[in-house]
Amino acid sequence: MTGAHDVWQSIKRPALICASGLLLGLNVAIVGLMELELASIQPEYALLERIRDNTRSLLIALLNAEVGVRGYIITGDNVYLTPYHAASLAILGQTSDLRSLPLSVPQRHEADQLTSQLDTQMQMLAGLIDVQRTSGQSAAGAQLGDGQEKIGLDTLRASISNRLESVSTSMLALQRAGKSYQEVETYCMIFAAFWLYMVIFLSARRPG
Repeated sequence: MTGAHDVWQSIKRPALICASGLLLGLNVAIVGLMELELASIQPEYALLERIRDNTRSLLIALLNAEVGVRGYIITGDNVYLTPYHAASLAILGQTSDLRSLPLSVPQRHEADQLTSQLDTQMQMLAGLIDVQRTSGQSAAGAQLGDGQEKIGLDTLRASISNRLESVSTSMLALQRAGKSYQEVETYCMIFAAFWLYMVIFLSARRPG
């Protein structure tokens, strides 16, 4: 028993130093891993933020275009076409910006679908303007209120709103993940400091 006790006493300090060092290394590794995870989240979050802002701008431009055309059909005054023309230019710019983003394959597919839908609806609005000019207010108003143009516009607005909601949900999930990574990183840094102290303390302590 005395021999075993003496052996334990001789290896206890090195064993504790080694164990503390291993735990220190483990916590440092986890901190590094959390940093990598946080670094990977940041560009993805920034991309989603740009997609969200772009989609909002597209929705606003579409609404402005629709309001302008409605005003023109109701009054026949060309001044109401000013927001329509401005919105047309804004949609061209925003869709171009959207295509230039580093999108994933599913995101690019959605962007292409959205661009195609917007092109179709803007062509329909342009067609309504032509109907107003050639056939008069009643024909254009009936086509806008009861025809495929209204159904298409309502569907597109709903599609853009759903896209905004989906992007916002993804951003919220990344925010929560980032917060979790930061909490784990903080705890690991605290434990790493403790195990570092233990290594220094045991190494400096004279064998008793």
